[in-house]
Amino acid sequence: MPEAALTGQRSVPSTGARDVAVDVARGVALISMLVAHTSPAAARTSGTILYLSEWLTAPLFATLIGMGSWLGWRRARPGIPKARGRFLAGVAVRAFALIGIGLLLGRRDHQVVIVLVYLGVLTLIAAPVAWLPTGVVALTGIAATVIGSFLRTDLVSLEQMGAQE
Repeated sequence: MPEAALTGQRSVPSTGARDVAVDVARGVALISMLVAHTSPAAARTSGTILYLSEWLTAPLFATLIGMGSWLGWRRARPGIPKARGRFLAGVAVRAFALIGIGLLLGRRDHQVVIVLVYLGVLTLIAAPVAWLPTGVVALTGIAATVIGSFLRTDLVSLEQMGAQE
C-alpha cells in the first residue's frame, strides 16, 4: 500500500493552497494595465515609471497564463482518467472567452492596443505545454526567442519595403 494512502496525505497539493507570488504578480499586472490604459500619453515618455507600464503589462499577463496553465494542470490530478480532457475543456472556455472579448473590444474606437486575442491564442498554446518536461519547455522557449528575433527583423524589413513602394 502506498505511503500516502497510509498517512492520509495527498500527493497533489489541495486546490485551496495559494501561491502568494502569483497573486502579487496578478496584482502588478492589473495595476500596470490600468496605468497603461488611463495615464496621459504625454506622461508615458521614455525613462518614466508610466513608460514601463507600456512594456510590462502584456508580457506579465503572458507569463501568468503560462503559470496558470502549469498550476491548473498540476491541480487537475493527472493520474485520474479524463483529467486531461477536463483540463483542456476548461482552458478552451477561458481562451475563447478572451478571444471573443478581444474581438468585440477591437471593434470599438480606442487608443489602446487590445491584446486579449493574442492572450487567448497563447492560452490555447500554453495548455498542452504544461505537461511537457521542463527541459523541453526551456529549449522551445529559447528557440522561439531566437527564431522570433530573426522573423521580426525580416518582417520589419518587408514592411519598410512595402511602405516605400
